[in-house]
Amino acid sequence: MPFAVLFLFYWSIYVTPGPQQSGNKANAGELTPEESRELLDLSRTQLREGKYEEALSSTRRLHDAYPTNHVYIQQLATIYNNLGRYREEAEMWEDYLKIAPTPDEACPHIGEAYRKLGLLEKTIDACERCLALDAKNTDSIFFLARAYELTNQLDKAKKLYEQGALLSPLYADQSIGLARIHLRQGRVRQAREIAGKIVEQEPNNVDALLVYAMALRMERKYAEAKEYLERGVKLSPDYTDFYIVLGGIAEQQGNIEQAINYYNRVLEISPERGDIAARRDRLVGGRS
Repeated sequence: MPFAVLFLFYWSIYVTPGPQQSGNKANAGELTPEESRELLDLSRTQLREGKYEEALSSTRRLHDAYPTNHVYIQQLATIYNNLGRYREEAEMWEDYLKIAPTPDEACPHIGEAYRKLGLLEKTIDACERCLALDAKNTDSIFFLARAYELTNQLDKAKKLYEQGALLSPLYADQSIGLARIHLRQGRVRQAREIAGKIVEQEPNNVDALLVYAMALRMERKYAEAKEYLERGVKLSPDYTDFYIVLGGIAEQQGNIEQAINYYNRVLEISPERGDIAARRDRLVGGRS
């Protein structure tokens, strides 16, 4: 269920914010109680219908009148997320963390907003703050571990993934993350075993398929690896990592034309991948 829908569901059942709930009524005269209720209903409808620009206007009016109402801040963060305005989203979540009675509701969204901005140090900081709110929250453990992984702090990531997998053995992303770390640190057998178990339990888990296939490739089991990569392509045709690994196998097997085709497919999906363009161009140049 999309986050916006979950938020509305939570809000409609448990929260009925109004002017009387604001901790700061300095600007309350800008809106009458009737106007506030009408704007609240309107903003809910606009958000539910995916009219994010309209919902932004309505919610900003509510927020301007009641700037310490955490529900309005949460809705603004949700709207900014859907609009791809991650900097404003992060700012709203920062405000939410400061004043909301349940600050953990900002997690993991605040870290994800910073990650989408490419601000990995801020991502780690946000994820560490989230984990500090609840040291056994497996989502917070996962997102901090992934942030460490993205910044090549592999030992820290490994420790957290292991902790998360122990706390929640059915949380597949924790185990897949641990398998990736094993793979990157040269423990290919451990990576294959962990990813293989997840593939058995969840045959359509594309991340597990990818890690399992990468481990098989490193063991030079190319036919098996291609079988799982091709399954992944069918399940998720725009997941570029499958084509990249298939291209690498094609190169290793001397099938240059096939490798070029795989890399071309990557560039169709993600034209900004300069590394893949360079690899493709090298193959094209060597062919002529």
